[in-house]
Amino acid sequence: MFNPLRRELPVCPECRRAARVARGRCIWCGVQVHVPIAYFRWLWFLVVTTLTVLGALTFRSPHAGTWLLVLLLSAIPIRFLWGIVVPPWFERGPLKAGLPFIVYYVSVCALQIAYWSLWGWIHVGLGATKEELNDNWDIFSVPLAWINPAFLIRSDKWLSDVIGIIMGNSFFEALVLFLLYKGVHARLNRNRAIRLSITDTDSGDEQ
Repeated sequence: MFNPLRRELPVCPECRRAARVARGRCIWCGVQVHVPIAYFRWLWFLVVTTLTVLGALTFRSPHAGTWLLVLLLSAIPIRFLWGIVVPPWFERGPLKAGLPFIVYYVSVCALQIAYWSLWGWIHVGLGATKEELNDNWDIFSVPLAWINPAFLIRSDKWLSDVIGIIMGNSFFEALVLFLLYKGVHARLNRNRAIRLSITDTDSGDEQ
């Protein structure tokens, strides 16, 4: 029985020898293998769980954004450590192509930070007051600001506070985009399979 927390050396699912993979194939038997998506999902579940525990123990509201930024950046070494503790396993066949969630998240973070910078400089150039800036920055503060007002972006916040808040909110935005893409993609694949099934049935009737 598979135990994801039991450290075992990965083996080839075909020849059962210690896995050594080159260009997607086991060097012993030549079978095409890949690390399944389930492994990476399991690792990120462990990372999120670890960050949640650390966050609950270390939260400080005066600079909540900086706290969140440090917490999010710590996901990188935590992911590396969990990757050592929980080695991968292999399955037969090629890895299905697709963009992982991290690509959506990093893209949304970069776009939101750039948009916030541009938005701020435009308002400064137009002579906006501090109160007007605060009002216009509310859009970058949600949904975290709905949970805790310490995550409201204000002109007296540190830059690290602002970056942390934007990165935290970008997680939810990226998650929505990712789930929408997956839902639409699954629906298209289902419709394509139905059309192929109908076509095969019609061809069989004609013969």
